[in-house]
Formats: sequence, C-alpha cells, structure tokens
Amino acid sequence: MNSRTLSNLLLASTLSLGFSTVVIADSKPSHPDLSATTGHASKDPKTPGEANAKEVSTHRAGAGDKHGDAEISQKIKAALHADHALKDKNIAVEMNDGVATLSGTVSNDSEYKKAVAVAEKTEGVKQVKATGLSVNK
Repeated sequence: MNSRTLSNLLLASTLSLGFSTVVIADSKPSHPDLSATTGHASKDPKTPGEANAKEVSTHRAGAGDKHGDAEISQKIKAALHADHALKDKNIAVEMNDGVATLSGTVSNDSEYKKAVAVAEKTEGVKQVKATGLSVNK
C-alpha cells in the first residue's frame, strides 16, 4: 500500500467518524422538549429542543413548585418592606401555585391598595387574594 492510498483511507475514515459524531450530537436536544408536556404545549408543534425560554421558565416554575412560591413570597415581602408606607406594617404573605394571599392590618384604604398593587406587580404572581388584609380605622 503506498502512502497516497494510506493517506486517502485515513482521510475517509476521519471524515466518516466526524460525520457520525455530528449526527449523534444533532439527535440529542440541548434542553427538554416541552411540546408534549401537559399544560405547556403550544399551538405550533415543536421538534425536540425547540421550547422557547418562556416555556422552559414556565416548566421550571410550574404548578406546585414550592421553591418558586417561596422565592416569590420573599420578593413580595422585600417589596412591601422597601415601601415607606408599608415597611412597618405586619403583612403576612402566603403563596400557593402563584396565588399570593395577603393578611394582616394596615392603617387605611391607600395602604391596602398599595399592598395589593405591590403583590400584583411582583413577577410570578398570577393572582392576589387580600381577604385576610384588614384596614384598622
């Protein structure tokens, strides 16, 4: 076997191995396919690996995600404490599947509305219930 033939055989096997590696790598999605996940399917069917960032985020912080609820609760509490009118109020926040429940006592209707607004604008909050929040007149 001459050096040219050997060189051609090595080149062909290297190209073949490289092509096989690319085919294997392309067959594995880089992130989960959420198109078939119950409650997260979009209108357009997706191929594996095509879930957009919002779908991945929604999948991670889905219903029953107590860790996500705890983070959202802490964000609401921090925002209430950062507000000058509300920082000294004893407002409790409970989260359940993205629903914030506020309880405690505020001094007036303005503080009541402000507490609800702070909770509503917090990322991850789907709904605010303030039936346990009362105005001490």
